Amino acid sequence: MSNRPRPRWRADLHELIIAAASGDHSVLEFRYHRDVERAHGRPEPDKQVPFTGPGGRRGRRDRVYEEYGVVVELDGRLAHPQVNRWRDKTRDNAAAAAGKQPLRYGWEQVGWEPCATAAEVARVLRLHGWEGRPRPCSPGCPVRPD
Repeated sequence: MSNRPRPRWRADLHELIIAAASGDHSVLEFRYHRDVERAHGRPEPDKQVPFTGPGGRRGRRDRVYEEYGVVVELDGRLAHPQVNRWRDKTRDNAAAAAGKQPLRYGWEQVGWEPCATAAEVARVLRLHGWEGRPRPCSPGCPVRPD
């Protein structure tokens, strides 16, 4: 990219590179980390945590706040097409059966409503024992320390 002054989709390509370098599996995961977790003072979750689901099917959970029993799944368009939504429901139910609180977000929540998403995650984490305080990312941010 540095050899071309203005490559097409430069910002998107830059985010993909950063996402891959940080261990995220998608731009959606990178944006969740940057715009929801870090911008609003969330505790650091474990990323891409392996698990075995119903019937022995193996997979990875996008974000796990183990200490608080909260799982966040991030549904991008490519890895989670509408046809596979039943698998997502099965995974959420399995997480709940294992004593974990599942939360599921997509581009609408992370890309266009990161502050509202951060506030919701903070409320759930606090219900599960997190004693931290969320912080607003900007003067107009609706996230308020409780």
